[in-house]
Amino acid sequence: MGPQGWGLALAKLGFLSLLWRNVFTMEVPLDLRQPPTIIKQSMKEHLVDPKEGIFIECEAKGNPFPVFSWRKNGKFYNVPRDPWVTMRRWSGTLDMATGAKRRPEDYEAEYQCFATNDYGSAVSDKIRLRVSTMMPIRQDRRVSMGVNGDLYFSHIIVNDSLTDYSCNARFKATQTIQQKSPYTLKVLT
Repeated sequence: MGPQGWGLALAKLGFLSLLWRNVFTMEVPLDLRQPPTIIKQSMKEHLVDPKEGIFIECEAKGNPFPVFSWRKNGKFYNVPRDPWVTMRRWSGTLDMATGAKRRPEDYEAEYQCFATNDYGSAVSDKIRLRVSTMMPIRQDRRVSMGVNGDLYFSHIIVNDSLTDYSCNARFKATQTIQQKSPYTLKVLT
């Protein structure tokens, strides 16, 4: 195949890809009735820092606009009857308050969001809410942390023995925490 043949083949390929893209990027009219679709949800393993607020995201679209409900540990969760939990307006996102009578750990459970309208229902992933109990490690001349998060000891003492050394990365923009599996350090004397 000569240079002109390659040019013609590329032109045909470009035309076909443009045609293909236009076929699959059709906009759905806003007045079209449709069942709900989940468009935003918390991660399946949702680790939260109670100092930054506790919430579980669930947003959906549909026409008519969906009504949201939740299950907690597989059972219907009556959000309006829980004085410490509110559901955001135009969303299924739960905001959970803490106080003298409600500890952050009380919210640890498996949650699932349901968005329903006259044309069907959409269901979120099962979301396992865990509350982080991160305690920062005091750094001094003996203990330091590298820029990559590694922990360094110049020498160890008996008080360094712990069963839950864990590296946590916090992403404020997305309000998520990534936690590695805990390590155990046993100091033998």
